[in-house]
Amino acid sequence: MPQIMRQVNTETMDNTLINVRLTEGTMDEEALVNAKIILPCDLPVKVYVGGRVVTVDDKEAMFIPPGTVIGIYSSYKRREIDFNFDIIKQEPSFSFLLPVLMTPFVIKDAAVNKERIPEKKSPLGHILPVTGDKKAKKIIKEDEPLSPIEMIGFIYDSSEKPEDTFSSLKQVILLKTLFIMLGEDALLALSGKDTHEKISSEMVNRLSLAVRFINSEYEKQITLDDIATSAGYARAHMSHVFKAFYGISLFDYLNSVRAHAAAKLLLTPGTTPHEAAEKSGFTSSSNFNRVFKDVCGCAPREYMKFR
Repeated sequence: MPQIMRQVNTETMDNTLINVRLTEGTMDEEALVNAKIILPCDLPVKVYVGGRVVTVDDKEAMFIPPGTVIGIYSSYKRREIDFNFDIIKQEPSFSFLLPVLMTPFVIKDAAVNKERIPEKKSPLGHILPVTGDKKAKKIIKEDEPLSPIEMIGFIYDSSEKPEDTFSSLKQVILLKTLFIMLGEDALLALSGKDTHEKISSEMVNRLSLAVRFINSEYEKQITLDDIATSAGYARAHMSHVFKAFYGISLFDYLNSVRAHAAAKLLLTPGTTPHEAAEKSGFTSSSNFNRVFKDVCGCAPREYMKFR
């Protein structure tokens, strides 16, 4: 089976927000400039990501954030959706979800009964707890809900329809609808964690404020006090709630944001690892190298080969 070779383009798909392709064969390691959803056709696809190989079955899909190094080791056909992650990242309503979306995860549909109502006892995703328990009702077919996997397939299929004035807008709306579904599922799963307090819309809003503050100020030497103030929490409570809700510390998330920013800079010709680290808010080379490898899958200098 022929290998599929790709060149990394620092421009975003010729300004196209969403791009789809049907492809087959092994893919060499690639640093993703855009977010990617992989949807196998009839047989499982093996994806190398984060130092491990994840098998994505034919009734599953896999989301991979930009900046991640991946490889695909399969001779089978697969559908791929590449999209500008800013579609999701810049939407305020998705802010609380961003710490969840910094890590690749497999999307599994919930089992459905004869009435197409999802069963709650479906398996969780391989990496993150996103199961597809929520359905988007009356979006495509009258009174017939779509599962997340069906929605991903519909986003892919919509690209094959004749161009019309609003075709790009329709794809963006469908993609946002998919992430609303995933966000509802993630919120349900995250709400079940031991936070020692009731999960409320106010708490989600405050966490969203903290996430947005980190995403906008990561280049600076921000402190826990700064983040807590942005969310209206006390210092200790801010740290506790964030860790209890997301399972990672505030500074783990801050480092992850900085690493993804550095990854984007490293794909720009002429940028050195030191410059990328400095512009992304890192003050220690050793810390930068460690965090970058953990988040992106390889050392900064190795990542530069994907230019």
